[in-house]
Amino acid sequence: MSENRADIWDVIVIGGGAAGLSGALTLARAQRRTLVLDGGRPRNAVAEHMHGVLGHDGLPPLELLRRGRAEVESYGEWCAPPSSPT
Repeated sequence: MSENRADIWDVIVIGGGAAGLSGALTLARAQRRTLVLDGGRPRNAVAEHMHGVLGHDGLPPLELLRRGRAEVESYGEWCAPPSSPT
């Protein structure tokens, strides 16, 4: 039985917020096959701006997540689309 390498991940990160994406980015840079799973409902989604994130003060929270996903995916890793609520 042959394995399909496309389905094998070194790491699965649960949570695609700032911390999860930061961890996924570090792992991707270390050449680890990384999958990010996220529910798609960040707790601060209603906030207009964020504070306390180095280099991103005043940025809307959803924009930070969009940029973070794009950066992780630029390493060839994958952020799964948000799952629908169950």
